[in-house]
Parts: sequence; C-alpha cells; structure tokens
Amino acid sequence: MRKRLHQFTQEKEMLGRAGIAALVLIGLLAGCSTQPEVVMVTATPAPTAAPAGPTTVTVCASGCDFETIQTAVDDAGTSAGSAIEVSEAVHTEAGITLDKDITILGQGAEETIIQAHTDAEQATDRVFVVAEGATVVMYGITVQHGNRIQLGEDASWGGDEVGGGGILNLGTLTLESCIVRDNSARHGGGILNRGTLRAVDSSFIANTAHGSPMPGQSCGAGGGIKHNGPSMELVNCTLSGNTAATNGGGVFLGSGAAAALDNALVADNHAGTTGSGVYVEGGSARLRHEPLPHAVISRFHSKTPLKASRAISVQRSGIEGVVTPVSPSSRM
Repeated sequence: MRKRLHQFTQEKEMLGRAGIAALVLIGLLAGCSTQPEVVMVTATPAPTAAPAGPTTVTVCASGCDFETIQTAVDDAGTSAGSAIEVSEAVHTEAGITLDKDITILGQGAEETIIQAHTDAEQATDRVFVVAEGATVVMYGITVQHGNRIQLGEDASWGGDEVGGGGILNLGTLTLESCIVRDNSARHGGGILNRGTLRAVDSSFIANTAHGSPMPGQSCGAGGGIKHNGPSMELVNCTLSGNTAATNGGGVFLGSGAAAALDNALVADNHAGTTGSGVYVEGGSARLRHEPLPHAVISRFHSKTPLKASRAISVQRSGIEGVVTPVSPSSRM
C-alpha cells in the first residue's frame, strides 16, 4: 500500500510539473503577436561640408601652389579674404586683375619684386588692376616696370586705359611697406587712384606721367600718384624722383578728391608745368607732420584752399592759394 501511494505521489508530481510547463508554453505562445511590429526610424542627416574659408596659397615659377598670381586669384579655392604669398625674389607678370578681397604678401619690398617686364621700356601693360568693389592689401612688395603709354593714337588721352602704370585702383587698396617705382603711363605714372587708397611706410620713386603724343591733348599729371578718388591717405611715405609732363610731379589731387599726407617726404620731383611736389586742383587736402627734421614738401601748388600744419616745411616756391594752419591732431 505504501509502495502504491509513493508511486501515485511521484506520478502526481510529474503531471504537475508537465502542467506548469504546458501553461508556461501556452503563455509564451499567447504573448506572440501575429501583427507586424512597426518601428519608427529617423534618418540622421549626413554632415555638410563647411564652406571653404580664407587660406594662404603660394606663387612661384616652380614648386608652389600656382605659377601666376592671376591663376591664384581666379581659382575657386581662393576665397575672399585669402592671401597670396609670392615666394620668389623676382616675379614677372603683367595685367593682373584683383577682383576679390585678397592680400598680396611679399617677403619685404627689397626681397620681393613683382614686375610687368624685365625691361621697363619693353613693358606693354601695367602690373595690377584693383577692380571696383574689391578690397586689396599689398604687403612687403615692390611694383615696377609697368607701362600704359604704348596704346595707339585712338586711346583716350585721360581715360583709365592709359593711366596707372604700376597700379590702377578702382576699389579699396592698402599698401604697407611697399615700393612703387619705375612705372610709366600717360597720367598717374605710379598709381592712378579712382577709389580709396591708403599707403603706410611706402615709397613712390622714379615714376613718370608722360602725357599724350596727340596734338592738343597733354594730360601728363601725377608722376608718382594721380588721385581722383573719394579718399587717399599717405602715412610716413616718401615720394621722390617722380616726373609729370604737366602738373604734380609727386602727387596730383584732382577736383573733388580728398587727401591727407601725414609725415610725408615729398622731394626732388619734377613737373613740366607746376607743382613739382604736390598739385591740388580741387577738393580738400590736409598736410600734417609730427616733428621730423628732414620732412619737406617742395614745389607746392594749390588752386583751392587747403589745410597744412605749422610743422610742414614748404620750400623753394611760393604757395598760390590759401593755407590755413591747423593743429597736428586736426582732421579734415
């Protein structure tokens, strides 16, 4: 009897366990859904490339990013605000149009020369044009051997096409520690400025405004600089050895133009008519000079009133016009 009872108990326990297992299996099967599960997936957008920013590229005959300044300027990768470093001592290239906000870097004015031709008399184009709307900085370079006089008799006697032997500026140009020398044009031998020009610690030497060979059309103004733009400022600059066929051997300031010469040395320039140093046709001019013993403005001619500080030395000629002394800190 006891043996039978023990056997019954074992069978009961086995059935109980089987029942529990069956119930668990049924529960698992009941929990499985026959409906498809919908999973929401949000796509992660691919990262966009950052726009190319300003960069510095190099120019030289071999081994640099570009062989010419113009191809460097025109390249799509040279974005506004970029710098172009000229990495050779003498770089020959003419007619360079700067139509972007760009910086032209040299190793120093005596170490980096950018010229239109190896022979100044053989050049047939200027060195640079700064396009309207462009903001350009040139640092530590010499600009030389540009020529805008050999353009044929049908060229306008006073137009931009025959002006600015070294640089024609139609935009905004800053020169820092630069030299502009040995350039020729019918007017504005070194620079013809139609825009905004600022030069600091720079020199304008031995540039020539030849005038026109056509009878009755002379021009020939502004051997070093001819300024017919909104504003020009020369700070600690030298203008020497420049020649104009007519007026303004060093600087010619056109009608309506505003200009300031601060601590300028303007000496040993020549003019065929008058104003071998500075000629002011119209507009407003300020000459200001902190104490500097050798500073000289020679052969000054003005057709309109101007401002000059007492420290300016005007030598070897009378001044036609009205000079109003102002304090060195006074602004136009």
